[in-house]
Amino acid sequence: MLQSLGMARSDEAADMWPRKLTLCLLFSFFLLGSLLLCVPAEARHDTVGKQRAFRRRSRSDNSSTSYSSRTFDVRSFGARGDGMTDDSEALLAAWKAACSVESATILIPSEFMFLIRPLTLQGPCQPSLVLQVSNSPAAQLITSARFLSFFPAFISLERILLIKQIDGVILGPSSSSGWPRFALQQWINVKWVKGFTIKGGGIVNGRGSAWWRRSEGIKPTAIRFYDCHDVVVQDITIQNSPQCHLKFDGSSGILVSKVRISSPENSPNTDGIHLQNTKDVEIEDCIIACGDDCISIQTGCSDVHIHGIRCGPGHGISIGSLGLGGINACVSNITVEDSTIHTATNGARIKTWAHGRGSLMGVAFNRISVSNVDIPIVIDQFYCDKNSCSESGEGVSVSGVTFSGITGTYAVQPVYLACSPTRPCTDVTLSGIELSPSSAGSRGQPLICRNAYGDSTGKLSPDGVNACLGKGNRQYTASALSHHRIESATIEIPSDFMFLIGPVTLQGPCKPNLVLQIDGVILGPSDLGGWPRSGLLQWINFEGLQDFTIRGSGIVNGRGSAWWRRSTGTKPTVSDFLFFFSLTIKKFKGRLAIRFYGSHNIIVQDITIQNSPQCHLKFDGCTGILVSKVRISSPENSPNTDGIHLQDTKDVEIEDCIIACGDDCISVQTGCSDVHIHGILCGPGHGISIGSLGIGGTEACVSNITVEDSSIHSATNGVRIKTWARHAQGGISVSNVDKPIVIDQFYCDGQHCPSWGDAVSVSAVTFSRITGTYAVQPVYLACSPKQPCTDLIFTSIQLSPASGGSDLQPLCSNAYGDSTAPISPRVIDCLQKGNRPYTASAHSQRPYKGWHVGHGRKHSNDHHGHWGRKGNNGRPKGPNHPVHSPPPSHSDDRPYSSRVFDILSFGATGDGVTDDSKALLQAWEAACSVGSATIEIPSEFKFLIRPVTLKGPCQPDLVLKIDGVIMGPSDLSDWPHKGLLQWINLMWVHDFTIKGNGIVDGRGSHWWEEPESLFQEFTSRKSNIIPDTKPTAIRFYGSQNVTVRDISIVNSPQCHLKFDGSSGIRVSNITIMSPGNSPNTDGIHLQNTNKVEITDATIGCGDDCISIQTGCSEVYIHRVNCGPGHGISLGSLGRDNSLACVNNITAKNITIQDALSGVRIKTWQGGKGLVRGVTFSDVSVSNVETPIVIDQFYCDRRSCRNSSDAVAVSDVTFSGVKGTYAWQPVYLACSDARPCEGVRLTDVELLPAPERHLRGLLRQPLCWNAYGETREPLLPQGIDCLQRGGAAASPFPARLPRMLIPPINAYPDTVCRS
Repeated sequence: MLQSLGMARSDEAADMWPRKLTLCLLFSFFLLGSLLLCVPAEARHDTVGKQRAFRRRSRSDNSSTSYSSRTFDVRSFGARGDGMTDDSEALLAAWKAACSVESATILIPSEFMFLIRPLTLQGPCQPSLVLQVSNSPAAQLITSARFLSFFPAFISLERILLIKQIDGVILGPSSSSGWPRFALQQWINVKWVKGFTIKGGGIVNGRGSAWWRRSEGIKPTAIRFYDCHDVVVQDITIQNSPQCHLKFDGSSGILVSKVRISSPENSPNTDGIHLQNTKDVEIEDCIIACGDDCISIQTGCSDVHIHGIRCGPGHGISIGSLGLGGINACVSNITVEDSTIHTATNGARIKTWAHGRGSLMGVAFNRISVSNVDIPIVIDQFYCDKNSCSESGEGVSVSGVTFSGITGTYAVQPVYLACSPTRPCTDVTLSGIELSPSSAGSRGQPLICRNAYGDSTGKLSPDGVNACLGKGNRQYTASALSHHRIESATIEIPSDFMFLIGPVTLQGPCKPNLVLQIDGVILGPSDLGGWPRSGLLQWINFEGLQDFTIRGSGIVNGRGSAWWRRSTGTKPTVSDFLFFFSLTIKKFKGRLAIRFYGSHNIIVQDITIQNSPQCHLKFDGCTGILVSKVRISSPENSPNTDGIHLQDTKDVEIEDCIIACGDDCISVQTGCSDVHIHGILCGPGHGISIGSLGIGGTEACVSNITVEDSSIHSATNGVRIKTWARHAQGGISVSNVDKPIVIDQFYCDGQHCPSWGDAVSVSAVTFSRITGTYAVQPVYLACSPKQPCTDLIFTSIQLSPASGGSDLQPLCSNAYGDSTAPISPRVIDCLQKGNRPYTASAHSQRPYKGWHVGHGRKHSNDHHGHWGRKGNNGRPKGPNHPVHSPPPSHSDDRPYSSRVFDILSFGATGDGVTDDSKALLQAWEAACSVGSATIEIPSEFKFLIRPVTLKGPCQPDLVLKIDGVIMGPSDLSDWPHKGLLQWINLMWVHDFTIKGNGIVDGRGSHWWEEPESLFQEFTSRKSNIIPDTKPTAIRFYGSQNVTVRDISIVNSPQCHLKFDGSSGIRVSNITIMSPGNSPNTDGIHLQNTNKVEITDATIGCGDDCISIQTGCSEVYIHRVNCGPGHGISLGSLGRDNSLACVNNITAKNITIQDALSGVRIKTWQGGKGLVRGVTFSDVSVSNVETPIVIDQFYCDRRSCRNSSDAVAVSDVTFSGVKGTYAWQPVYLACSDARPCEGVRLTDVELLPAPERHLRGLLRQPLCWNAYGETREPLLPQGIDCLQRGGAAASPFPARLPRMLIPPINAYPDTVCRS
């Protein structure tokens, strides 16, 4: 038997055994080498070095993947592997099984071919998950056209180390029709993964030739990483992508090594590697040949190192284009070196749009060899890929660019530096340039150097390169400086000088990366007469700064001794001085006494701040703060001289500081969260304090504070809370501290304090690893009897009395929690176990619901994110009784935080049958009062929800995370019988997000039936009531700053997603689906809503994909795939003689297929108002009945009444509308009374759909009372039908209803403005 099998084996297969043996030996040697390389090297201290070291380790770690019982063979899950059967479900099942097992392997075995459709790989999973594609010519993953009409499969992937080994071939569909009809922007999409590797000797082939023949529409990227970190792509080959081959967006820590990318030279937009908003990137030893940029670097990229690249054919290695659409572009620290570029249109190129904004700085192209490259060196600040572009605007600044060692041959022109006269290129260096004409070309065109300033060094050829740059930097005139502030500037306080500075305010906004370098001494006035007499709160005040740094070895000396002798009056803070400056700039490193207000991304580093009159360094209303290695000092008896003071400030890190002062070393006040304090040496002073909070009966909110690995000596307190907080302290060393551990809910700093009532709630506080000596009392926990301290934790507390000090017994009053050994002395193990069981009498005195306001009090419903349920040790349940026990565990052991409210914790069953509406409402009520809370709809569950209303206002940053399925009732009798307008109704929410990978399913098929069918159904159930309206799936009313992203909404009874009376709306990456014959099922509906962005959406429905009604303005729609449906519509407007006002609407980069209309404006006769400022551009249509429509005679029934008034339509642009139509290319039917004016048809190319053209089922274009201008190309010929000049009445055609001449008064523009 074995012999017969051996004879049956082909020669090629038989020859594989020696190769396999060789590979095994090589693998063994490589494994041995990897083990030797595991000897730890000296750690690098910079962030980039650490991340690159991680990637080097991951390469060696990934190479030693082995298989065990944790291997999941896809054939065990039903995969056929015959190359024709769809094996996607088998792969998904294997993935699901392996995802929950640590260090698992999903095996794609050899000798098989697996047919797979496009996938989205999305975190998280258990660590070290491996997808192993066996090393065999027959082991292939194939994507077929037949199965791509399904929704893309969503796969979970997260790990500490995730490997995808590709040694076979992955194929895309062979024709564009085989891909999904809806907006497919990626083929293999990887999202939210960390520590991920793709490697192997295999091929990813997008088979994109059919796409390259299409000049319009959205085309998919082969492999795209989004929001991924520590990613390695190594050794694979990527071929023939429909568009970009390998893309990284919003990611960091990227290594691309030894990757081969190829597509034909004439394949459009097929960039090799594309970077966007991505940092810390290394691309090495790659071979790239494509139809666009070999490597493209877009805005938001920094710290990119590219070397060992062989590029060509293609468009070279490019930074840009930057600033498209006037956006702010920032690129910095890019190095390209030791690479070869041949047979390319460009070599090393920087391209920016003239109307853009932002900066590009710190770019080096070193040792680049070019061969037959059209233009080897390019800076183009007037980049334009169209026939004409505006050359006006601020411009992207280009500075600090080096071209060094660029050698070889050029075919057209050696150097092209075209810089803006208003924003010239500065600090440009040309060094060692040796370029000569290629043998295939002539002498070429002369080099161009306009408005480029810098220096030329070394050998330079051809002639003229040495004189190309203007020497130095362009000298700005005073008028020019007033218009162009300098980016990345440094304000220098030089050493060996002392500068007397009176109170100043340094106010932003400023350009990014401003630095205040303090190496000298800054002095405040020496006596009180040098200060203002009243209203002085700050000395050096920074306001409104972003990306600002204070640094240096200097000193900021407030000379505050005269102030300390005053017992009354307001004192300025040195920290206030610096605070204002930090508001102007993001990062600050320096030695200053400072106050920052309303500033973001601030660094204060290395400076010394001394003797402030009051607080030394203060942050108020700021985010993104780093204070590092700062020294602060003032005498122990200097009153109120806090070291660092935080108020209403978030995302703070304070590290490695030395602080000695007369008050708190660090003080954390209300409104602070996410504060990490470590490596602090504090003393003398009052320790590290949270509070005092709640003075004057104010509300106080503090959360997520960590203090660790610090030392406190000779202080009145160690770690102290003076009222409510959520706090953790660990690794604190104390020496001769009066009271090392303090919670004081009766704090009073005056002679007369009011008697206590309600208090600021204190819960979830940990004191861990606090060791050393105390001088008075080891523990002082004075908590309110009405608002006791709960969920306290003592662990590893070891305190002993200092010699010569007192030894008072610890105080633990109304303090509840748990302690863990070691605890020394044992008397401090004084916490009452568990949480205080509230009695009925106590509860009757203290109502509890939401945030409670009173004298110095504020508390939340439940810091663990859920209300109590039955079985909580006899404690009361329900929203009026807080329960602080941990959340119930679930079978999936998903992690919880105090801000996560899982609907399962509120009684939801998730079986798709039981009504879970009440659980959702209770979760909403609980989360609504907690800042930055998340309501979780977990995956793998289906929740039946009846109509609900979720009302605000709520605390900011509330998130509804939908990963499971929310289902509407399947039976009409389960819905209310009248007055039903919404299913999930959200009202008055601000700063709210819906996100996740789940589905909202309205199950609306019964609603879509004809009325007769509905009547028969209800009659058969002996019901005589039929619902009179159909509900919208999700509706927002009166809401602001709302984000809806990533979810799917399907089969709504009527509209899927609606916004009414709202503003600040962002909808992105969502999918909306219902059948093409489902009536009135608009995808997204806007009404009385402004400031809207809809992007990257896929919508197929039975009505308008996007509908924009009256009262809407500033709406931006881009990258939307629509169809089937009725296209993208403004209107219908003016129904029942109503007033309609719509303006500033833009729809761009839209794909519409199999739709009734493309882009449409529809208004009723008799309406009033104005539609103005509408742009439809870059619209791809396929088999659309009528791609371009303005219909001022809209009627959705058999006949409508003629009227003498109409909604005016003006300033409407249709540009770049291309594709096929199935009925009529253009339909512009405008009113005699209000003709359409300012209509523009530009670059419109519409061809008849083949089937309709052959059958003669087409109509000619119609333009009636439409005035404006056209610009070629225009196809078909009849669409050049706009009338020139102003509007004038003309006889009305018989085919349209006759209209009367309207009154001249009440011009619609005036009506809308009023």
